[in-house]
Amino acid sequence: MKVGRIGLLDILVVFLIGIYVGLLLLCENTCVGRMVAGISIVGYLSIRCGFVKCFCENSKHKKWVCLLLVGLNIFIGLTTTQVSFQGAIISKIVVPIMTPEFAKPMLLNKEDSNAANEVIFNEIWEKEDYVHEKFTKENVKIEKIYAQNSSNKKVVMEIHGGAFVVGLKSSYRDMAVKICDIYEDTMVVLPDYTTSEDAPYPAALNDCVATYEWILEQGYESEDIIIIGDSAGGNLALALGLYLRDNNRPQPAGIITISAFANHKCDTESYYKNADKCILGNWFGAGRFNADEFFYLEGHIDELDNPYISPVYGSYENFPKLLMQVGSREIVLDDSVTITDKVNKAGGEATVTVYRGMWHVFQVIGIDFPEAIAAWEEIGDFIMEVWK
Repeated sequence: MKVGRIGLLDILVVFLIGIYVGLLLLCENTCVGRMVAGISIVGYLSIRCGFVKCFCENSKHKKWVCLLLVGLNIFIGLTTTQVSFQGAIISKIVVPIMTPEFAKPMLLNKEDSNAANEVIFNEIWEKEDYVHEKFTKENVKIEKIYAQNSSNKKVVMEIHGGAFVVGLKSSYRDMAVKICDIYEDTMVVLPDYTTSEDAPYPAALNDCVATYEWILEQGYESEDIIIIGDSAGGNLALALGLYLRDNNRPQPAGIITISAFANHKCDTESYYKNADKCILGNWFGAGRFNADEFFYLEGHIDELDNPYISPVYGSYENFPKLLMQVGSREIVLDDSVTITDKVNKAGGEATVTVYRGMWHVFQVIGIDFPEAIAAWEEIGDFIMEVWK
């Protein structure tokens, strides 16, 4: 059955082309890629539907030309894609509907925050062939995770995220295992630092300082220590580095941050430009952030440019080797770009990798897709380079 010169097959092809164009846009193909793909699609439809003549009227020739155009489109799609299909689907379809609304009451109500963190604290976590220890040192809750056969020659201090209000979740223990797998004989130390409903700044930073000092007390040299932190943990990792330098304490061999939230003023371009793209945008983007309601800043509202509160305002002379990862859709994008620029201008060594199309702490979601795999490979390369 035909409608004019267009058959059912053509309708199906047009439908599939529509899906294909949607994928091109979803995966943020380059402008050239989209343009060439568009020309190819128009050419295909024109030839297939007889609007233009192919080399001759022979239908076989038309089919070969159409197949050539289809192949060209597939090649263009594969070579000009800037975001993987899996990453694009998660970033632009899944993430917007999984915005962590559960955390919103925790940010605004101390009773809700205490209740939620009590549940988190009592989570049972076990991993075959791994040792998990919990203990308290000078009122700081600390955890250790390492492989059963590890000699624990090196230490990664992992500082978890969660807007300074969410406690140490088991997803961060899973992340510790990932780190242990990168470098043999590594122990991961995780401070379960004081969350802000119990005490505002500088309680969390003080706990991180105490944890780092405890590691040194165990006989480790500073060059055997790497610090990694995501989001609020990235803030604390940077603040800890600044604190250690300012107080003439041994500095770690390197620092890694993932989506570091490093500017409590929330006033740079990315906080506005990415407010509708980032899962934190409803809270901290486009001028919506109200420091008066944020537990972490109680009593320190006038200190938002304090480098230990907002590390983006710090000076970065004599700072450890630094790797910063951030997604292009994040409000905190400018934080990482600014800090790495400061480190490099001060004569240090810093790298920022902006992962196209990615969202806040995409590396920690626990799903393997190309961008997450690439990010962890980069983290592994950094660790291996620091400890070579």
